Amino acid sequence: MDHGMCDCGEPLHYITDASRRIMEELVREYGETVKVSTDTGSWMVPRHWIALHGIASWELPSLAEKYGWKRER
Repeated sequence: MDHGMCDCGEPLHYITDASRRIMEELVREYGETVKVSTDTGSWMVPRHWIALHGIASWELPSLAEKYGWKRER
């Protein structure tokens, strides 16, 4: 993952510098991705994506396929 880019193809697009700094600290402390599970499976989703776009369980499988997010068991 390019640390300055969102998976949507845009540079990280936080509204404030403070929110960007907080998320960058969380990424440093806990890693770039977080396991998100639904009734259809689990995927490693970028923390920046969740912070910038949110995520709904129904869209997770198609987003994971589109962006190549790793499927977990």
